[in-house]
Amino acid sequence: MQSLPELAYYGLKLICSPKLGEGNEAVRHVFHRLLYVILMRSEGHSHRPIPLVPTRAVLAAKDQAIQFVSHIVDELKETVLPTLRILIQHICAQTVDKAEYRSSGAQAVVQLLSKMPCAEYASFIKWLYGFSLQSKVAYRMFALDVVMALIEQPERQAEASLPPELAPFLQHRFLVQVMVFGRRSDRAPAVRGHALTCLAHCLELQSPNASESVQELFSAISPQKVLETEGCESTNNIQDTNIQSTCMNYKTIEMTGKVDVTTFD
Repeated sequence: MQSLPELAYYGLKLICSPKLGEGNEAVRHVFHRLLYVILMRSEGHSHRPIPLVPTRAVLAAKDQAIQFVSHIVDELKETVLPTLRILIQHICAQTVDKAEYRSSGAQAVVQLLSKMPCAEYASFIKWLYGFSLQSKVAYRMFALDVVMALIEQPERQAEASLPPELAPFLQHRFLVQVMVFGRRSDRAPAVRGHALTCLAHCLELQSPNASESVQELFSAISPQKVLETEGCESTNNIQDTNIQSTCMNYKTIEMTGKVDVTTFD
């Protein structure tokens, strides 16, 4: 006999099925409801979701939700990728700004990003870079947590069809030298400290790409190549209001700032 959660997810799978004729709209609604399970937040009786204590049951529910989303992506493939992107964006924007929740949210982002093909993955990292420049400290802190979780994964290899301008976003070197090292002079002490801690942690990782990227930063032979931005303290002050209002409506979060990158040799 199946358990109640298994029956519930079976019902959600039927709702997401293209046979019902609702298409991605049904999937979008289901993913929206699962967002709060992944975030370990409860809507309660108010319009502002409140954090749940991360008990074993809450963590198990979160893991089940991630597994279900991954299964739906495996089943529906390319047609559901835009909906998956929205879900991951909202995990980034709505994760509770506490270390335990940020760590859990970052791992969820990495797990779901693994379901994206090369081009969509690189496009999301480009979005994440723009997100990491926002004026809200919580966004910049969470972006660092996601980057560190990504660096612990094998580096993605560029496919032949990948646009050249997206190729740098696949590299661990970009994550370390731009997104981590770029926050070393952040105007917020918490972000500065977190960035330096992350940089030190890169040297302890098993990934040779991460440690080599740090060593290059301090090598006179291989100078750092950075993004064409105004400096490591730059942020986009305009976007935070847009992000917060978009979170309320659960739709794509756009970044309009310049996010060009110098190609790494």
